[in-house]
Amino acid sequence: MNARELNLITMLLVIAIAVTDIASDIYVPSLPVLVDYFHVSEQMISLSLSMGLLGFCLSAPLYGPLSDSYGRRVVMLTGMLIFTFGSLLCFLSPSALIFVVARLIQGIGVAVAYVVGIAVVKDLYSQEKFAKIMSTIHMVVALAPAVAPIIGGYIASYFSWRINFLLLSCIAGVVVVWMRYMPETLPRSEQKAFALNQVIKNYLIIVSNPIFTGYAMISGIIFAGLWVYLSEIPFVFKHLGLDIVDFSYYQAPIIGVYALGTYINSKTVEYYGVDRLLSISLFICLSGALLLMLVAIYLPESSVAICITMSVFSGGMGVVFANAATRSMEVFPDMKGAASAALGCIECLVPVGIVCVLTIFHDGTVIPSAVGILLAAAGAFMLHIIVNRFRTREDQRPYII
Repeated sequence: MNARELNLITMLLVIAIAVTDIASDIYVPSLPVLVDYFHVSEQMISLSLSMGLLGFCLSAPLYGPLSDSYGRRVVMLTGMLIFTFGSLLCFLSPSALIFVVARLIQGIGVAVAYVVGIAVVKDLYSQEKFAKIMSTIHMVVALAPAVAPIIGGYIASYFSWRINFLLLSCIAGVVVVWMRYMPETLPRSEQKAFALNQVIKNYLIIVSNPIFTGYAMISGIIFAGLWVYLSEIPFVFKHLGLDIVDFSYYQAPIIGVYALGTYINSKTVEYYGVDRLLSISLFICLSGALLLMLVAIYLPESSVAICITMSVFSGGMGVVFANAATRSMEVFPDMKGAASAALGCIECLVPVGIVCVLTIFHDGTVIPSAVGILLAAAGAFMLHIIVNRFRTREDQRPYII
């Protein structure tokens, strides 16, 4: 395979990861519009966000083992077809119920680009080149959620919320057509027989480990804080008189500070260590949540104050993800693929449950969101203390089976 073909495949994977990564963020500004369009409750439309995460949880654990057994190309094609169909169904949805189901289907397809895409990159490149390509992928993953709401806000404002999903399905469809000509990167000699019983056994071993699950839950609970914000704040901002485009610009700084947090972590983690930075970042998240709670009580009409305090939480969140994942992943050095999928599932499944519960208390103000984010930050902070004590008592750094 020559350099031109390698570059084309890499570009294809980056586009696939980008288009699936923005599937939720691009329509978040349109949540209030969807409520009016379908004449349903805000809780029903907020459920569509959770269904996307649930779809990811259902499919992510299978894509890796399936690609190891049947090859990267066919699994990647299948997942992207599912994503394309889900996006097209979102575009055509005649009712809120169909839209929620479509988001579930879309979520099932979302995981394939990242899970299998990284495996393809690993197949193609040496360790040094792989690290360089991964830097580009992580940059796309960090920037896409910041840019997507702005694009989605303008599209929904000047055209229709449906056009966002038409755009996603068109781009994904082009990727699918292009991917048909992508060569298989995993040689048949290296493909393994698919054994569902062994896959289930591996995941049970992983999730039953208290150290792994503890750190994964820390990451998932903090992630839930972000999704509580995304599922509620568009309605709050609408109450404050902000339109779709305005919300989009308020969202961008929050993601920007998150990206800054991940960058600072990469430059300081070797000096300060994973555990210290994780403790500091959880404290930052808790501080941001407390400030947001104060804003909810004393400055509930200030969209700027809401954005600033949530940015504090988001900055800490970027550091939490990197270091909680590091502690989780080192528990199972011989099952990194399965551990990574399990980590991603826990990170997505926890927000599904928390968001579904907290949307019940939606009242058009920022208080329910602030309470939910504060509970998430405090819960993650306490869980970190418990997991650290457990590690110390068992004298396991890391805990390995």
